[in-house]
Amino acid sequence: MANPGTRILSVLIASAAAAWCAWHFIPGTPADRGLARLVSLTIAKPPIALSGNGSHQSPWILLPTSSTKADVPHPPPVVSLGDDPEGIFQSSPPSPLDLAIVLKNMRRLGAANAGISAVLAWEEPDVIALSALDSALGAFGKVATAAPLSRGPTSMPLPPSFRRASLPFDRNQENVSELPVVNRIPLPGIILGQDNALSGFTLLENETEGTPLAARWDDRIVFAFPVIAAIVQQGISIDEIELVPGSHLK
Repeated sequence: MANPGTRILSVLIASAAAAWCAWHFIPGTPADRGLARLVSLTIAKPPIALSGNGSHQSPWILLPTSSTKADVPHPPPVVSLGDDPEGIFQSSPPSPLDLAIVLKNMRRLGAANAGISAVLAWEEPDVIALSALDSALGAFGKVATAAPLSRGPTSMPLPPSFRRASLPFDRNQENVSELPVVNRIPLPGIILGQDNALSGFTLLENETEGTPLAARWDDRIVFAFPVIAAIVQQGISIDEIELVPGSHLK
């Protein structure tokens, strides 16, 4: 049996020989580069780049890189729940909580404004889910929301979000009598948003030949949802709209 002193000496000689071989043969090899990168990842956050050859003349140099270009703007996300070939949302529309999650993620990804063409009305919705949806809607700068309109024997006051997205009605305006007349939202408990919301109509229940771009509600002119969505997207004021019924809207 070898004595302990001989065993320790053998280990030291073997370690020294291995170190000399590593110092002489490994530098500059793929193995050396891989080990250097592995060690660098323990002290630096990726993404990184490693340059050099690991020698005295060309040592390893750790360079930070960026996965995205700083000067390339990120477009706002576009989410569509209307592309539904299997009809899932037709038979089971998204709940208030589902929409709240979608909207919160859109805001987190950088969307400053939002447009929701879906009619936000549910039968006996959960109060907590409605609160989450209300909070998600309020996080945007501007929100375009939608609702159907109709004309009935009982009139209701013009909702604030529709009023903010409307123009005063001028009885002397040319061809203004061609605008359809509405006075109510035919759905109870519909959600139109907070003070940042502008609303447009999805359809007019009394109209049988398509949906016009404008209608008259009491002393105001209200607009279809596509018009309001364009206003929100372009960041313009409702007062900048010029309407000539039967001619043009710009």
